[in-house]
Amino acid sequence: MVRLADLHEAGREALEALECPSFEDKPFVSPGSMTDRKVAIVSSAGLIQRGDRPFKGGDAGYRVFTDEVPDENILVSHISSNFDRTAAIANIESIFPRKALAEMSVAGEVGAVAGTHYSFMGATDPTTMEAEAAGLSQWLKADGVDTVVFLPV
Repeated sequence: MVRLADLHEAGREALEALECPSFEDKPFVSPGSMTDRKVAIVSSAGLIQRGDRPFKGGDAGYRVFTDEVPDENILVSHISSNFDRTAAIANIESIFPRKALAEMSVAGEVGAVAGTHYSFMGATDPTTMEAEAAGLSQWLKADGVDTVVFLPV
């Protein structure tokens, strides 16, 4: 990850000028013990399945990854000089830890793991993603997911 101070002046100034949105919504659940929660992963790494259409800049959609998708078929389509993909290429688990989450479930540290996880494209204006995110939240709720690990990559 590149530090803001390390960016070219124009890039740094553009990021510093962005308005940070304020969200008034409240969580739809009250947190309980992790041992009672069903957990899903949502990533912003622009992950795709081998053979899928790569994300494009500003793409507000998301991709779906079931447990049946092997790690070797998960690729990072997010390309930026500010995003070091080295660890993800070597081991997708470093940015999309499905196995680690499953191990936490077996150990009793979380109640259950969703069979489906998701990835958006990072560096997308959040206001353009709102409808997609709201739709995804309905899928998560329908699946009984009450906790999401959001991995901003």
